Order: sequence, then C-alpha cells, then structure tokens
Amino acid sequence: HSTSLPLENIIDNLNNILNTQKFYGSFIKDLGMLDFRDYLICDEFIPRIIDEIRSNIEIFEPRIKIHEISLENIDRPKQVFLRVVSSVGKQELVFNIIFEKSNKILTARRIIL
Repeated sequence: HSTSLPLENIIDNLNNILNTQKFYGSFIKDLGMLDFRDYLICDEFIPRIIDEIRSNIEIFEPRIKIHEISLENIDRPKQVFLRVVSSVGKQELVFNIIFEKSNKILTARRIIL
C-alpha cells in the first residue's frame, strides 16, 4: 500500500511524537507520551493511553482530525493494538498504533497503516 509523500511525512511525525517520552528528550512542553512502563495493561489503563495519544495528535499534528481511537481485540498477548480512524483534509486515514509489551509492561510503539 503506497502513501503519498505528505502522508508519509505525517506518519513519520506521528511516530516521532508518540515515541518521544514526555518531559524527557524535548524542550517543547507536553510533547510526547508519558512513561507508561510502570503501568500494567488493564481496562483502566487503555483510556489513559488513548487520551495521551489524542492530546499529542491534536497539539502536535493538527493536520490530522481524529474521529475515533479504539482498542482492537487482536489475539496477540504481547501486543496492544489501538485503531485510529481519522482524516487528513478530505482523505480518510485509518491506522493502528501498536504497543509491544514485555511482562505486561509497555516497551515500544509503532504505527502501521
């Protein structure tokens, strides 16, 4: 699946934003994700991740308008999949944000179109 250069730039920017640890690694206030390594993956935890993702996208990648972020029930015990339904201009953009976990602790994020 091929993406246009502007869309590739947006996805690259999202990867950078969501892989930056908040309060560490950037002088820009509120850029990045909180350090979730101390949190276990549980039902109460997912809304906090979603809020953090939504906030970062709205502030630092305003070209994307978020319509929905939801937990995907994919049977992979070492990963958490969040599905983002959004748009860039008039173009729909749907992608997954994947959290890898080790012993139920988050260790990394990546975006898959």
